[in-house]
Amino acid sequence: MTVFKPVPRVLIAAPKSGSGKTMISCGLMQIMKEDGEKVHAYKCGPDYIDPMFHRRVLGIPSENLDPFFAGPEQIRAQLCAGEEGSIALIEGVMGIYDGVGGTQLTGSAYHVAQITDSPIVLVMDVRGMGATMLSLLKGILGDDRDHRVRGVILNRITKNFYERMRPLISQLGVEPLGFLPVMKGVGLESRHLGLKQPEEIESLNDQLHTIAEGLRENVQLDALRRIMQEAPEVEVPEKTSSPAAADAPPMVLAVARDPAFTFYYEANLRAFRERGITIREFSPLKDSGIPKEADGLLLGGGYPELYCPELSGNRSMRESIREAILGGMPSLAECGGFMYLHESMTDPEGRKWPMAGVIPGGSSNTGKLCRFGYVELEKNRLPGSAVTDGSGNEVSEEPSRKERPDAALLREGEQIRGHEFHYYDSETNGTDCIAVKTGGNRRWECAFLGREHLWGFPHLYYPSAPFFLERFIAQMKEYHFEKMTQ
Repeated sequence: MTVFKPVPRVLIAAPKSGSGKTMISCGLMQIMKEDGEKVHAYKCGPDYIDPMFHRRVLGIPSENLDPFFAGPEQIRAQLCAGEEGSIALIEGVMGIYDGVGGTQLTGSAYHVAQITDSPIVLVMDVRGMGATMLSLLKGILGDDRDHRVRGVILNRITKNFYERMRPLISQLGVEPLGFLPVMKGVGLESRHLGLKQPEEIESLNDQLHTIAEGLRENVQLDALRRIMQEAPEVEVPEKTSSPAAADAPPMVLAVARDPAFTFYYEANLRAFRERGITIREFSPLKDSGIPKEADGLLLGGGYPELYCPELSGNRSMRESIREAILGGMPSLAECGGFMYLHESMTDPEGRKWPMAGVIPGGSSNTGKLCRFGYVELEKNRLPGSAVTDGSGNEVSEEPSRKERPDAALLREGEQIRGHEFHYYDSETNGTDCIAVKTGGNRRWECAFLGREHLWGFPHLYYPSAPFFLERFIAQMKEYHFEKMTQ
């Protein structure tokens, strides 16, 4: 049974990355917050950092909408997860039609707009451009078969030139909503393909207020709000009872959260909470050990390489994590958290630092993007089969390799979806799983998999494989009872 919920909303898209959609999205959120509106932010695709900005800097709830990870019903349910009476601002990814592999519509900002039945406002960086902007806009509108693009905001243009272009844009059947001029000293810097973390950007709040003021002066906010209010109601499944078992004991998942470990999908944490698990955050940088009440451990991604001296210097924390894992505590470690579990980590200056010592070897910067994109993780094949490494070269498995027990969190024939994006690599990436690159034929060995753990570079999306989450929680339950009887 489905219900219909009113969710005023808009999706901010652009012809390409670097057009200013993050800057303008954050500026609009700042305005809405200042005006007393309840805002829930969303980011298309697997990006962690933009949602982190929304939450930490603006104080606005935020999460990902990703058609590769979640089905249409789940995405629409996420869109309705905001506080009653809130409005939704969805920030697109890359170019408006850029999806999986850069060649498919699937997973694109436009695809998310289709799934959520959302209107689109296009942000166009037109600095150094004249009438050519109209040709670019015509091309985008020509592929807009659902007629979802309702308005346009021009970025880095003067007021006089905008006024000359405004009637020409209107003739194309789309509403010119305003512009943002070139603003000196304002810009959200980038690291790799994402924004730098909020703590690293000077006067960020001042910049956001400046952007908001520029939008107030030059954008028709009433027209934008009208477009949001005209969005159709969202059809979602009627909410059912929590999947948490009635006899489940109160259990705690310790989640590393500090400047070194920041990358988490909100849907992953919500999936634990919906099953009755309490999330207890802790800091590997500052705390002396993981929470004593913890029944499971989650080490997410981030930039631990920037905090090597602090992480290494916190010896009691390193020993606490090592002892807990070796003592059988169920654990998940992804990317930066996976690097932290190694014997050592090399910082950007080339200095090697001792880490938790759970995994042999170390991790260091390769100077290039190692692996990037969506993956499907599966249990490794039987001995004697062949796979290829991350470069497509065939690697023969050793015949003596023992078959892994089928009691692992991930079993033969099963898959869980995730995303990789890292410049660091490990001397011991693990061989228990195979990562299958979506949209291509690349496959490589990765990860350490067992009955109560999975550690590797891929950031996993747990709702894509509910069985994985249920097994992990079952291991937490077993660990909980063993702890209680000791």
